[in-house]
Amino acid sequence: MTEFTLQRFAEGEGAEVAAPAEQPASNGDTSTEPEIKTELTEIDVDAKINAALSKMKAQMDADYKKREAAAKKEAERLGKLSDEERQKAELESVRKELDDQRAEFEREKLKYETAQVLGQRKMSPELAEFVIAEDSEATLARIKLLEKIINKGIQDGVNDALKGKAPASGGKIDVASVSTGKVSRGFIDAINSKKISI
Repeated sequence: MTEFTLQRFAEGEGAEVAAPAEQPASNGDTSTEPEIKTELTEIDVDAKINAALSKMKAQMDADYKKREAAAKKEAERLGKLSDEERQKAELESVRKELDDQRAEFEREKLKYETAQVLGQRKMSPELAEFVIAEDSEATLARIKLLEKIINKGIQDGVNDALKGKAPASGGKIDVASVSTGKVSRGFIDAINSKKISI
């Protein structure tokens, strides 16, 4: 970096010029403090990530053990039943699982339809999670209520922005001159009265 000495020009030609101060050479190296700060930040982030991962792993292990214990208990219960009762229990289990899958499918379908309706009404489809209800009629009622609330908020904002004095009118017309037919033409009369020559 070049260091300028402004005093050189102020003192005249015979003045001594101070040697520029030595600047430490910077070859792209940065000081060690930012690196330490970066390392500490990375260490903190790594610690938080490791803590979150260990917590998630512990939760997954607990869930797995819980499901495994439930499956083992169900197998023991089914082992004690006769063949006919076992078939009924297995059939009931399959029906319950099918009903759960059907309910999940219906919920996803309703979520998709809700997002479509929100898009048609020029609302964000991301709101689907907030307005979804038990069925399509209840969901539509929630969408209409949300739309009404949003529109009212927008209208209130517009009304607040438009409050204030109305702007003054551009020019005043003399009623007497209107009745006599001598209405001024504003700009045109002003230009004609000056009669600018080019």
